[in-house]
Amino acid sequence: MADPKEVRRLQELAYEMRKKLLNLCGNYDGIVHIGGDLSMTDLLIGLYHHGLKVDPKNIHAPARDRFLLSKGHGAVCMYIAMSLRGYFDYDEIVRTYGKVDSAYGMHPCKIHLPGVECSSGSLGQGLAMAVGLAFSARQKKEGHRVFCMMGDGRPVKVRFGKQLTLRGSYQLGNLIGVIDRNKQLMTSFDGDYMHLEPYADKWRAFNWNVVEINGHDMGQIVDFPG
Repeated sequence: MADPKEVRRLQELAYEMRKKLLNLCGNYDGIVHIGGDLSMTDLLIGLYHHGLKVDPKNIHAPARDRFLLSKGHGAVCMYIAMSLRGYFDYDEIVRTYGKVDSAYGMHPCKIHLPGVECSSGSLGQGLAMAVGLAFSARQKKEGHRVFCMMGDGRPVKVRFGKQLTLRGSYQLGNLIGVIDRNKQLMTSFDGDYMHLEPYADKWRAFNWNVVEINGHDMGQIVDFPG
């Protein structure tokens, strides 16, 4: 069972993160994917502040866990979660987000922002990279894990199925896929394009070990077996 004090600490961080996210939206004269950001706030806090084995003071540590944000349009949520962990300066994010030459783009770029593991944005791209990283780690007998955060709209992309199959075929136990199942795309619902239910069973069909939790229940997030 999750430690109540740890759950409370993470809940307070998630609340602080929401305030910071809304503050950025209010100060930025442009578009922010606020829905996709808010739907994964608790998950990112649970990962960066509890689950992931990472050190913001040693971002290139070989033994660190890797986190890949496949739903790259949610980058600002990841930036803030990382800033609360000590990676970045929040005020700089607010001051420069989305501007020309800013390291904090609408989609993450690992070249401009050390500490970010991959540049992403194209739908379905993140899982392909995660499969490669996990397979490489296993071949090299490295013990770190690879986490890939995806939106539930990713399976709408045809190429996504190949990556699902590869993970199951290679039995990559060091790869954890996290699905933000908010059932929405940019301007519509995922069910408007494909019949995705039963959603979890489709992942099981590709030999994934599926664990379903409430992504806004911090106790369940902390208890996640990954």
